[in-house]
Amino acid sequence: MELKPIPINPQDFLDLHAAIGMALWHGNGFEFSLTHFITRALKLPPPRAEQEVRHVLEEMQGKTLGQLIAELRKANSTNSVTSIEARVNRFLEERNWLVHHSWRDHRTVLFTPESLPPLLNRLDALADEGQALQEVFQELLHALTLSQGITQESVDAKKTRLLRSQGVIE
Repeated sequence: MELKPIPINPQDFLDLHAAIGMALWHGNGFEFSLTHFITRALKLPPPRAEQEVRHVLEEMQGKTLGQLIAELRKANSTNSVTSIEARVNRFLEERNWLVHHSWRDHRTVLFTPESLPPLLNRLDALADEGQALQEVFQELLHALTLSQGITQESVDAKKTRLLRSQGVIE
């Protein structure tokens, strides 16, 4: 008796993997912003030497998202941080599900196309929340930067130099 595999819709395969990738990338973007926020706002408030800031930033970048959230909780320094703690924790739970449980929980969805939309919706929601949290912490960091006497013009000039150096703009 020969077993024949159930065919998988190639577009479903691509859609699922694209959604997983976007959720991971936006989650990483949030971690990047959170790392910078913790380093600049909580670990090394100004004025600190740039080299010291880079050292602590590298140390923070080696931490997991859960460890970063613990750093945030430990500092408990501003209302704006504590007001989004529940949101950040929900994101961590979803991100941990994606990284540690999604394959086990959903590895057969490509064989049952009707079960794919709820999974894609969950992945899209995770990506959207990762991007939104990244923006929250970027805004907090931006406000901190301006409160330290750095002008918007200076921020814009540095951003332009960075984007040019990375090949994003000409």
